[in-house]
Amino acid sequence: MNWLDYVLIFIFILNLYNGFRDGFIRQVVGLASFFIALYLSLCWSGDISNYLQSFLKLDQIIGALSKDGIPAIWLAEALLNIIAFLLVFSLVAFLLKIITKKLKILNKIPVIGAVNILLGGAFGIIKGFLVISLVVALISLIKTPFWSNTVEASVVVALSQHYLALLFNYVFHHVVDNLGQPV
Repeated sequence: MNWLDYVLIFIFILNLYNGFRDGFIRQVVGLASFFIALYLSLCWSGDISNYLQSFLKLDQIIGALSKDGIPAIWLAEALLNIIAFLLVFSLVAFLLKIITKKLKILNKIPVIGAVNILLGGAFGIIKGFLVISLVVALISLIKTPFWSNTVEASVVVALSQHYLALLFNYVFHHVVDNLGQPV
């Protein structure tokens, strides 16, 4: 196991904990929010990336700092795509989270509350796997030896690819197909 495995396990445990804490209804709304944020990020990140590229000149900075011989333009485009995706995703997810916070009161209803909490834990597991798939897909966009070796050596990534192939490949290919293209 490498450091990426520990990060991915932490992400999974955090989602499981949040599932129990928030309950099923809030997790369903949260998962819908996740997909909305993912969809909008994939749609808008190209435009945001172009905007960032117009004034950041990241390729010049990377060219000056790069010691690995990685083409500065390619790396700058990949980083700008990832930054743009994360900016849009974070903003949309934050705005939708404000709305879902109001649903926590449902956990206080006696019978509904217990079922809601248990089903929330199950939903937290699903959401954890989705987030892990997304993180691995984003990391895979940076094709440097360090990141490639880290992903290849990850036990969690290997298990996810094997046991959750459909989910993992779906998220992975949608992210790579939309963000892996140059700006």
